[in-house]
Amino acid sequence: MNNSWDDIIAYLSRDRSYRRQFQQIYKNTPTAEAVRNAIATYERTLITPNAPFDRYLKGDKNAITATEKQGYDRFKSYGCVACHQGINVGGNMYQRLGTFEDYFARRDSITVADIGRMSIS
Repeated sequence: MNNSWDDIIAYLSRDRSYRRQFQQIYKNTPTAEAVRNAIATYERTLITPNAPFDRYLKGDKNAITATEKQGYDRFKSYGCVACHQGINVGGNMYQRLGTFEDYFARRDSITVADIGRMSIS
């Protein structure tokens, strides 16, 4: 995400909770290898397309909590579902950035990565 491992490790190392958790799980301070492993381990827990939210959308009204239902109602009321829909909740199409505000307005500097697919499509 346009960051360096040095910056990521420094950020994680400044946080007492992260340091404690890395020590507990990896028996070490945060390292690039441990961070990659932690992210991969987390991503393996994403159990879609039959996750609780998916089951809720299929009609199981008890699949998610009342708080999660409130969040989904807010998501819909803001209009997010216009783009974020389908089995990948938006990962199935390309959309213009800046639906609610100018995406680049508050950026200090714009890089090629910020332009996204525009530079190749």
